Amino acid sequence: MSSRNNISNASRLARCVAACIFVCILVLTALVSVPALAADSNSVGTAVGIRITDSSNSQYQSPTGSTNIGLRVTNSNSTKPIKVSVQFFGNDGTWSDGAQTKTVDIELLKPTVPPDIENLSRTGYEFDGWSTTPKGEAVSLPTSTVEPAMWFACWKAKSYQVTLDPDGGEGGDTSTTATYDAPMQHVTVPNDKDGYIFAGYFDDQNKQYYDEEGNSKANWDKDDNNVTLTAHWTLKIDFTFPSEALVQIDAAGNVTGQENFSFSSGTVKSLKITAVKGVPTSSAASLFAQGTIPDGLRVLLTPKTGSDEEVRVPLTSADTSIPNGGWTLAAGSTTNPTTFAVDFSLFLPSGTQLNYFPEGDVAVANLSYVVEAVDAS
Repeated sequence: MSSRNNISNASRLARCVAACIFVCILVLTALVSVPALAADSNSVGTAVGIRITDSSNSQYQSPTGSTNIGLRVTNSNSTKPIKVSVQFFGNDGTWSDGAQTKTVDIELLKPTVPPDIENLSRTGYEFDGWSTTPKGEAVSLPTSTVEPAMWFACWKAKSYQVTLDPDGGEGGDTSTTATYDAPMQHVTVPNDKDGYIFAGYFDDQNKQYYDEEGNSKANWDKDDNNVTLTAHWTLKIDFTFPSEALVQIDAAGNVTGQENFSFSSGTVKSLKITAVKGVPTSSAASLFAQGTIPDGLRVLLTPKTGSDEEVRVPLTSADTSIPNGGWTLAAGSTTNPTTFAVDFSLFLPSGTQLNYFPEGDVAVANLSYVVEAVDAS
């Protein structure tokens, strides 16, 4: 009886040992090859498992090998790490190679932004981080990459110090701060200088950034901290002429009188009258016989200085140039204007007669003048 019990106990012990060995084999098999976790982006559809490796990335073989053993998530056919695709958009910025977008394959669980991906630039702006949308605000990026993503560069406009040169004017601001691609800040303009009116601030390419009141005329577009805008000045034209001149005409249409009068200029540069335009009044049409005015009525200006040639200005809607280059008024000043004397008369065709003899003054023509500033020479 004792002998059979010993045999039974030995049998049970053997079965337990066999079961333990079987369980150990199953555990080791699970450690060496685990069913697929995910698809490797670089080998679509291939199973991924856990591979036991040592520090030199060699597959672990036996308990007597290296004690520095770790786990790597790898392709079951390779030790190549799993990577995901992340897109970066410059959002009007560019990288040094001229690219405006970049696609980077980043190892799973590694930092989202590679060290060199932020080496991009944009004229007039500073890099200010990444956003999930093209016009969004910068947000904190995840500390590691777990899925494909798109990131858009954020930018902050630079500020610049701009010098204002009044070019002889006095008063007003001498500098301002400009923000790239934004309207200019309002500035106080200089006072008008003698004979000139402030016309705004311009760059050396004659582009206007400020108007005559110190308001913005253009957005700032220079990536430069050493720019000077210079004041432009418009000549102040101080030019007067008589409001009317009186001549006498008899019933036969003969001009029996003429009037001397003068132009006056208080402008700091010489002025030149280059054209005179004459338009007949409605009174002229009733004063002269039918058909006379369109054919022959003229205004006669005879300069007392310069050419003696008569200047006959047709009473039409077109400007008529003055012979010999026009009449020049010497430079003067507001307090000491110069004058230019002329004679005013009428030139009428032979046989002109009046429809009626007026009892008072009758306006015949309205005159206007084209005046240009010229150098003293």
